[in-house]
Amino acid sequence: MLKNGKVNQLFILIINFNNLKNNKLSLSLNSLFKETLFSLKRKWFQAICIFLVAGIFQGLIQSIPAVGGILGFIISGPITVGYCIYSLNIINDNFPKVENILDGFKFNFGNNLLAYLIITLIVIFVGFLILFVFCSINFLLFLLYLDFFFSQSFEAFTLNYDWNALLTPFKLFSFESDFFDLIFFVLFLIVSFCFSLIIPFIIASLPYSMTFFIMAEDYSIDAWEAIQKSRKMMKGFKRKYLILQIVLVIIAVLTSIFTVFIGLLWFIPLSYVITAVFYNQIKNRV
Repeated sequence: MLKNGKVNQLFILIINFNNLKNNKLSLSLNSLFKETLFSLKRKWFQAICIFLVAGIFQGLIQSIPAVGGILGFIISGPITVGYCIYSLNIINDNFPKVENILDGFKFNFGNNLLAYLIITLIVIFVGFLILFVFCSINFLLFLLYLDFFFSQSFEAFTLNYDWNALLTPFKLFSFESDFFDLIFFVLFLIVSFCFSLIIPFIIASLPYSMTFFIMAEDYSIDAWEAIQKSRKMMKGFKRKYLILQIVLVIIAVLTSIFTVFIGLLWFIPLSYVITAVFYNQIKNRV
């Protein structure tokens, strides 16, 4: 497995190239990652174990026949609040412990569940609207790609409405194809997939992304109040948070590919803790 020091260096090297400037807040990718890695110093082993065990627990609950999906949904809100409590305790050096993961069940359980339900419904509805727009744009980009590299297939589709012509690029997946054409098409598919199917739901969730951190710090707040407070808190910061999420998605993909998913043991705690750092930076600016 990877050494913790090497993991820290890897993440810093990945994000050093992209530094966002802000005169009022230290919200550059560089500073966010540095503070996150500093907070996780000497806490990596505990964080990895806690997130791993909690993830296995969620997986086991969701795998229960017939009722696993429902039970998994019910525990998702409270356990997310628990992740947020634990992450905030890490960055605040407030003695993070395994019991923090269960605090979402012990305190304000109903509102934690309700907030997760409301956010899920909103994100699904808004996400699919954005998805339709992004897929339309992506289809136009695919037609441009087809016109540039496979002009005969493009003409067959546009003039004769031959839908099979759209499958022409996929014939590159053969031993007779040019290697660089294949690589370019694979990259195009990966970017298209992220652009069309992942980014829309990230955008839809941006206004509500701080909800569970708010609930992690206020056990008495109700679900709708926390959601509204998150919307207000994220005004002016959605673009920066979107960039952060895109970078995290890229890191997750690269980590999965080059470490055969082992690196996700480090990535999952990091993703929660860096979001906690972001929350701490903006919460007093509301």
